[in-house]
Amino acid sequence: MKLRMAKIVNALLVAAMLLATLAGNVRAETISHRDSIPESYLPIDDDLVVPKFDASLGILTGVEISATSTLTGTFIYTNPLNRPIAIEGEVSGLMQLDLPEGETLNGDDAILGIDEPLDALGSAEKRFVHDINLHGVYTAPAALDAFTGNGTIALPTLVWARWQASGINSNIDIQLRTMGAAAADVTYVYAIPQINLEKLTNGVDADNPSQSDVPQIAPGEQVIWTYLLQNTGTVAVPRDAVTLTDSDPSVTPVFDPSSDAGADGLLSPGETWRYTATAPALDML
Repeated sequence: MKLRMAKIVNALLVAAMLLATLAGNVRAETISHRDSIPESYLPIDDDLVVPKFDASLGILTGVEISATSTLTGTFIYTNPLNRPIAIEGEVSGLMQLDLPEGETLNGDDAILGIDEPLDALGSAEKRFVHDINLHGVYTAPAALDAFTGNGTIALPTLVWARWQASGINSNIDIQLRTMGAAAADVTYVYAIPQINLEKLTNGVDADNPSQSDVPQIAPGEQVIWTYLLQNTGTVAVPRDAVTLTDSDPSVTPVFDPSSDAGADGLLSPGETWRYTATAPALDML
C-alpha cells in the first residue's frame, strides 16, 4: 500500500515587528532610502517621503535617520537714527522632523552672534552658510511597526530661521533673507531569520521510504505529522510572523502552544516550536 503524505513543507517567515534585539555578533543587513526637498526661501513646510521596510526581507531591528538642512542667507541691519546705537542678538536656524508615534527630531543651531555698536545711520551685512544636522536611531516595537509594510511613509519637515534680540537694542531695521534645502537618509537595519524545519511521520523521520523504521500504517489509521521548527539564527521571530504550510492543501499544521518556551510568542534563538497535523492513511494501491 501507499500512504498519502505531503512531501514538501514551506516555512514562510514574514517580519511584522521587532520584539527582540540582535544578539552576539550577528551580521546586520541594511537598506537605505533618501529623499530631498529642493532649495527655496524659508520657511520649508513639506514632507520627506521614503518607502517603508519590506517585511519579506527579514526582521526589522532598527531605523536610523540622518537629516540635513543647508541654510544660505544674509543678515542686514541698519541704524535709522542719527546717533550710534548697540545691537545684540542671534540668528539661528531650526529644523524639525516629525516621526511616527509622536517622536520628533529637532535642531536649533546658532548661526550668527551679533554684539556690536552701529554708527549713526550705519549699516552692516553678514552672510552665512550653515548645515543643521539631525540624527536618531529607533528600536522600539511601535516605531519599527510604523516603518514596516507596503507603500511609503511621510516625515513632515519644518525648516525656518529667526532673529532673537537680547541685551540692549535700539531702533534697528533688520532684513533676514534665508534659503534652505532639506534631505533625509533613512536606513533600515534588519536580520534574516535562519530556520531549520524537520518533518516526522508518526514520530519518525520518514523521508526515505526504503529505510527500516518507516512506520507501517494500515488504511484508515491516523497519520500524525510533526513539524519541528528550530531557530538556528540569532534573532527572535514573532509568532505572528510565522506561517507554516504543507504541500498537501488538505493538511493543515496546527501550532502546539506548549512548545513555546516561556509562552512569550517568540521563536528565540535555539528554540524549537512544534506543529502537528493528522489525516487518515489512504490505500493508494
